Amino acid sequence: MEKHKIIAAINKGPFPLALAQVVGVIGSAPRHLGAAMAVWPDGSSLGSVGGGGVEAAALEAAKGCLEFRRSTKISASMLGQNSKEIEPICGGAVEILVQYLESPGGYEAAGYEAADQILSQGRIAVLVFNLTERDSALPGLAAVADSQASGGEAGLDQEALTQAAGGAIVLSNRDGRLYEGVKPREKLLILGGGYVGRALAEAALGLDFSVTVADFRREFADPGRFPPHVSVIHAPFEIAIRDFSFDTWTYVVVVSPGHIQDLECVRAILGKPFKYAGFIGSKRKTQLVRSALADEGFPEEKIASLHAPIGLEIGAETPEEIAISILAQLVAVRRGVN
Repeated sequence: MEKHKIIAAINKGPFPLALAQVVGVIGSAPRHLGAAMAVWPDGSSLGSVGGGGVEAAALEAAKGCLEFRRSTKISASMLGQNSKEIEPICGGAVEILVQYLESPGGYEAAGYEAADQILSQGRIAVLVFNLTERDSALPGLAAVADSQASGGEAGLDQEALTQAAGGAIVLSNRDGRLYEGVKPREKLLILGGGYVGRALAEAALGLDFSVTVADFRREFADPGRFPPHVSVIHAPFEIAIRDFSFDTWTYVVVVSPGHIQDLECVRAILGKPFKYAGFIGSKRKTQLVRSALADEGFPEEKIASLHAPIGLEIGAETPEEIAISILAQLVAVRRGVN
């Protein structure tokens, strides 16, 4: 689960709650730095720090955190010797910070509220954690910074802060703090509500995209064809693109009825900021669109930024299989895999 979703849940409450987060990884581990899980007194939870024995240890620590109303830090190893043991055999170890959040007015809870506000505006929120007691403060959230704010926060490692503002997670060698850049929720705009567009919208919700589908054909822009959490726009593609709120966290997938509409969409998209843009079609069709864009004077680097033919090559044939191949490519871009 993406961290922004955990932060949003914290702000909705109820309080108190415990927030377990991976703050150190040695060797091979099931989850990465920043993986988090919120735990409430009734035993309910949201998120994961790794499953198995690691998760059990984190849940037990969260229970103690809530009982004694105190933040703590634990270590959990995954050094089981064989597959019959309960303990995982990844071979690594993790450190987990468990923070006690007592009320909405508390310092750390207020910090997560500030982070949520930054994220809601489409910007990276930088969370800074003390991993040991310092200046009489227990381990936990020490500061929250806006990635686009001018100037640095006093008393923080400015180099680590800059890296985190780009979305990285950095353990500072200078002050021993963990700097985590939390990215806002990513948006997926699907241009074309046909069979592939519908399958793509349904599957994308499970990957935590905010999904919007647009189509100029009324029958394919019927909200009843899509899950409740999908936004549906009935409008010409150019109008839908013009009115959509693009940013650097926007993914655009063009699955329109034909290459004329593809060209119309791509022409409008190239003037917008985006993280990913691609369109479906054969190699011949995609070459026709690229050539037309070049003839119209679009810069070569802009045209090269388009993914086409879209998706990873897995031999997909059905709309559902094609949707999986496209989403696999989107996840690769999200995770920085070439």
